[in-house]
Amino acid sequence: MRLSAMKLSLPESFLPGQPSVDFTVKWSTRRKTIGLQVTTAGELVIAAPLGTPPETIRQALEASQKWITRKLAQRREALNRIDAGKAYYLGQAYPVCFTAKNRQTVRLIDGKIHLNSSGSADLIWHLLKLWYLQEAEERLTQRVRHYARFMKLRVGPIEMRDWKRRWGECRPAARMLRFNWRLVLLPPYILDYVVAHELTHLAVPGHPPRFWRKLAKVMPDCLERRRWLNRYGSPFLLWKLEVETAAKVPNAAGPLKKMPRCSYKSID
Repeated sequence: MRLSAMKLSLPESFLPGQPSVDFTVKWSTRRKTIGLQVTTAGELVIAAPLGTPPETIRQALEASQKWITRKLAQRREALNRIDAGKAYYLGQAYPVCFTAKNRQTVRLIDGKIHLNSSGSADLIWHLLKLWYLQEAEERLTQRVRHYARFMKLRVGPIEMRDWKRRWGECRPAARMLRFNWRLVLLPPYILDYVVAHELTHLAVPGHPPRFWRKLAKVMPDCLERRRWLNRYGSPFLLWKLEVETAAKVPNAAGPLKKMPRCSYKSID
């Protein structure tokens, strides 16, 4: 059982070179120890057993000072890479062109995403999200079939989900794979990593050493791709096109802003 949370702040002196940091303490009657988390949105959250003295929480923060500083910096770096007002597709940020037409469509042409809609910001986002879902379903289904053939695995249903905290899920009993449609926002080689990762779970449940050995046979640089996803992928779990900002961004197609990438090998 979780009880009400309490918001506090760390002074600037606690994290040298960083501004004061707000954090939330969440009390729990189930926890036995203190846990720290930097959320997808870059917020520091402390989960503590109910009744933990403030001094104990302070000591836990001091003991984890380097970890907190590093994680907050990584989250801010990832969040700062998001190009406000642009729409992401396969790891690139595209200008958005709005056209008021009766037929509501989304098309990627000449380095720009053309969005035909005269509706509200919510309607525009709904239309764009439907386009992402269609693109994700098509691409993910294709990549699952590709890697499943290579790995000699039988796959059942493939489903799309709108998750805020995970990229994929495997249900071995049903041979079912579920993927976050937001994977289509990321570079193709990161999407491929999640596909191969979940397919490997059809053969090896959990993440024992055997899982990583099997995945590495298909994707030798899987750990490098995993590090990329953990470091830069989080902001896309919450990403949503800022329609008002996008409408003010010049539509001229200039150099596209690419996401940082890792070197990788493909089985294609």
